[in-house]
Amino acid sequence: MAGLDVKLIPEFDGSGEDHVVDWIEKVEMVCTLQTPAAPQECVIPLRLRGGALSVYRQLPSEDKKDAEKAVAPA
Repeated sequence: MAGLDVKLIPEFDGSGEDHVVDWIEKVEMVCTLQTPAAPQECVIPLRLRGGALSVYRQLPSEDKKDAEKAVAPA
């Protein structure tokens, strides 16, 4: 992950303008295009802010390690 510029991924705050599906697709694309691929679960918390970061902080540790659960908690 040393060469990954996280600024390629827009910040996500969960507001109405930001669409979580589009944002996750961007995260996946940027992470998989890295050599080696960057782990999404490490990148996601770096680009969250506001309400989305608050929700993320409340997740159990095991859910934070799973990219799908981290962005769409049950």
